Amino acid sequence: VSGLNVNVTTYRGEVQLTRTGPPPTTVAAPDLDEHDLALAAAIQDVVSAGTGPGDLAVLVPTNAMVRHYTAQITGLGLPTQPLGDYDGVPNQLVKVGTYQRAKGLEFKRVFLPRLDSEGLKDTPRRGEDDASYAERLDLVRRQLFVAMTRARDGLWLGWVGEPSTILPPTATARSGVEG
Repeated sequence: VSGLNVNVTTYRGEVQLTRTGPPPTTVAAPDLDEHDLALAAAIQDVVSAGTGPGDLAVLVPTNAMVRHYTAQITGLGLPTQPLGDYDGVPNQLVKVGTYQRAKGLEFKRVFLPRLDSEGLKDTPRRGEDDASYAERLDLVRRQLFVAMTRARDGLWLGWVGEPSTILPPTATARSGVEG
């Protein structure tokens, strides 16, 4: 997926990574209901256009969000499979899982909902010192990069309100393309 020129900090220092392909679809929604409706419509659109449900993945940062989006996708009439149960054998189930579970996998279409501050929990926690906060944000940034690069043919990025500051500017430059 192009448009993802990202600087990633590794143990060797900062590295710029680029992925080629179509630009991501971005959705800035005014509230959670509109966001989830936009996600549902995007999933239905790619399935109607011929992409098999088994070639789709919805990736989120937490298990609570896995449960939320599994229920939403099931409500669309599409069968789902938790990434924790996926053995790599192709099937017709939409994969839903955390960024961590997606490592090493590839899907034709990846959907990344709730890339806002609340969804990514990118604000300091009560009692969290600066070093711990910075370390946690670096971890979320690395996991998010892994999630973004699981997409082979298409990437959907959605957030409520404003996107998280964790997102690379190239990913949010097209915000408001859909809404």
